[in-house]
Amino acid sequence: MDNILRFLFTRTSTSSSSSASHADSLPLSSISTQPPLPPSFTVPSTPFNNTDSLFIGNHIHFKNLTVQLYHSRWPACPYPPVPAHGTFYIRSIDNPNPREFRYYIEYVCSPGYTLVHGDRHNYCQQGGNWSGTTPVCLELNPCAENNGGCSQLCSYSRIYNQNLNQMQTTTQCHCRPGFALQEDGRTCRDVDECLLPAAASGCMFGCVNTAGSFHCQCPPGHSKLTADGLCHDTDECAANQGLGPCMHQCHNSAGSYRCSCTFGYILAADGHNCLPECPSGYRKFTAAPPENMTVQPLKGKCVDINECLEEMCEWRCVNLPGSHRCICPRGYTLQRDGQHCTDINECNQKNGGCSHHCVNRGGGYKCSCPASHRLSPFNWRKCSAKTNTAG
Repeated sequence: MDNILRFLFTRTSTSSSSSASHADSLPLSSISTQPPLPPSFTVPSTPFNNTDSLFIGNHIHFKNLTVQLYHSRWPACPYPPVPAHGTFYIRSIDNPNPREFRYYIEYVCSPGYTLVHGDRHNYCQQGGNWSGTTPVCLELNPCAENNGGCSQLCSYSRIYNQNLNQMQTTTQCHCRPGFALQEDGRTCRDVDECLLPAAASGCMFGCVNTAGSFHCQCPPGHSKLTADGLCHDTDECAANQGLGPCMHQCHNSAGSYRCSCTFGYILAADGHNCLPECPSGYRKFTAAPPENMTVQPLKGKCVDINECLEEMCEWRCVNLPGSHRCICPRGYTLQRDGQHCTDINECNQKNGGCSHHCVNRGGGYKCSCPASHRLSPFNWRKCSAKTNTAG
């Protein structure tokens, strides 16, 4: 196999070993002689040269044709891509492993171009794929290498020198906004804008310098610097439909805010929530002062709420201090909602005590007897058999 590959990359089959070794480092465009092939392979009738074909593994590749010469354990890869303004060389690996292809390619660029954005060496891998990324050949310019020596931005221009009768290239370093070019013409250093009059006068509460910029400090309760260079108060009450973080009422002030509560409530320790002044079942009450009084009205006191005025009970309501209770008539029981009454079906418990039939009624029940019996005059729950008496 090594001999066949050696022949394929040399000009003639009678070349010496030294010329064969030289062919391993030739660019593909320098190989122009048709290589010898196995007897089973037929060369296409159309002319070709080695710029259009490449032998990789056990395949020979033309632009529009791939022919397998024989089975091999070595990988077979397609014709590698060639970057614009560049080419590649065939290189060989010393002592490759049994499943590694001996040859690989090395990309180079034409004079005046440099290799970037890819891999210089690509290898034919198992599965028929080339390793790495195909590089790009970019035109050389003074800024292409080491950024022209500039720490940030580099630009160049070409000017025709009539005295020398040739093009001359000049470079110039620049800085991004917020930086200043130093005396060496290459280094950029941050400008401390806080030392400038505009920042010193525009920042009312302090200036903070940053890399390439600055920002003004604002005290708590104020928004960041706006276009006019001032800090503006933050209206904490604007959110939540004017309540802000407060439960009942919110009052905005310069750089702050405060919460308050409606009548009958006091502000909790957290300064946001409101707690009732009176216990459950009571409300705050303040009597209006007489019209001719100029003094402050007496502080309100907690009075009991008469829940029975709200007609909460289905049958009868009893007001209690701080609460109330609904009651139901005899034969009814109070439901779980504490307001409505439900009839008690006494017949469900031991047939209501009736000896025969029990009939439930709203708020009560009655016992009845079959046609052959009648209620006992001594016990309305017992039935006695009817007796026939002679007339």
